[in-house]
Amino acid sequence: PPEDNRALGACTAFEGDVLIVESEHDDRVPHANIVSYIGAFRRARSMTYRVIQGADHALTDVAARRAYSTLLTHWTSEMVLGARRR
Repeated sequence: PPEDNRALGACTAFEGDVLIVESEHDDRVPHANIVSYIGAFRRARSMTYRVIQGADHALTDVAARRAYSTLLTHWTSEMVLGARRR
């Protein structure tokens, strides 16, 4: 729980936009950890969660790296355009 973990505790106070990206075949970060982070961002203005299908932790596959870059570029653009409208 966030009360027992400094990183998760900091997430509970964050009020900005959040992007969480999970690799489908991640051997370093268990899915349960991702779920904990998703639950910790209680005050986030927006939350986007995506899974890169077929990807490992290091994004060693070219297609996985492209998918991540595309995802990040689109999300960043959406956040910047959204901020301009506020």
